[in-house]
Amino acid sequence: MISLDSDLAEMSLQQHFTSTPLRRVLLGLFSTLVMAGCGSSFEDLPPINSGNDVSGGLVRHSVQNLSAQQREAFVNAVKQMKEIPSSYQEGVNAYDYFVILHTEAFKHHVDEHGNHSMPNAHMQPNFLPWHREFLRRFDHELQRAGNDPALSVPYWDWSDPNSFQSVFADDFLGGDGDPNDDHRVKTGPFRAGEWEILLLDETDDEWDGDIDLVLKAGPLQRKFGDGAMPTREEVIDAVLTYRPYDSAPFDTTADITKSFRNYVEGWWPGRSAMHNAVHVYVGGQMQTGSSPNDPAFFIHHANVDRLWALYQATWGNQFPEQFADEELYKFEGVSAVDTYDLFRHSNARYQ
Repeated sequence: MISLDSDLAEMSLQQHFTSTPLRRVLLGLFSTLVMAGCGSSFEDLPPINSGNDVSGGLVRHSVQNLSAQQREAFVNAVKQMKEIPSSYQEGVNAYDYFVILHTEAFKHHVDEHGNHSMPNAHMQPNFLPWHREFLRRFDHELQRAGNDPALSVPYWDWSDPNSFQSVFADDFLGGDGDPNDDHRVKTGPFRAGEWEILLLDETDDEWDGDIDLVLKAGPLQRKFGDGAMPTREEVIDAVLTYRPYDSAPFDTTADITKSFRNYVEGWWPGRSAMHNAVHVYVGGQMQTGSSPNDPAFFIHHANVDRLWALYQATWGNQFPEQFADEELYKFEGVSAVDTYDLFRHSNARYQ
């Protein structure tokens, strides 16, 4: 197995190499060696600390490393979020706020001149900053619901071949939907009768950007198996192969060899990959704009955010300047630059 020298592995490469060009050369050489090795892993990467002292704060653990008590505490807090009012929007509960917001953020909008646009939450550079703020708010509501300031969303490391079984176990998120009953989930704490999703009208003929709530709830649905999950090699390549954060035209057609954002978001030529592939593979509500109806959304996106944090720790911050100060959709006063430092922004670190 090829790995970093143990002394170097204990420090951030951001701190060790102050010259960005030199860092790129050395990390590029290292990535070639690691990808050639059969045992490459995230253990070869520097700690995600952005050069700061990150003792304390929230710890986002891998689902694989959660104790039975931690799994239970997370599940109970998520379910309790349905029972308390949102801190961010009047008239909705703390969980459904995220469902409504994400659905709105996934729709096309039309201005008074008839110009179509997408909110800056998807398919463009602010995809990762927007979802980092989304997760920060989820952590806040999770702590309120669980009455525990240490609660934080865990992450789902797709590169671990055993992670799928751990995530969709009966004591955590439950399993696949029943193919004989409209793919309704019937196992685990989010099964039919125990977890009601918010049904939304995700089509809008008027293109006015409004989301109309259907006056009923329904069961969570999943349909495992469409497409393929990201491979270990693809996930490691996302971090160890240097790419600019993003490149023109800064959308779904950005060259994935020149756009870390598009590589990770998964708009690969001819197929869904990485982030997109996980949504498609889980199926059900995860394939829709209202994907936060499935709690799997949050642990999935925690891993997406973790990959960005690894990229930042490895290559420095590469965010395109022309988008840095753009206010994130529905997050008043928050722009991409405010999210660059994970610990300062979210008071969180990945372990």
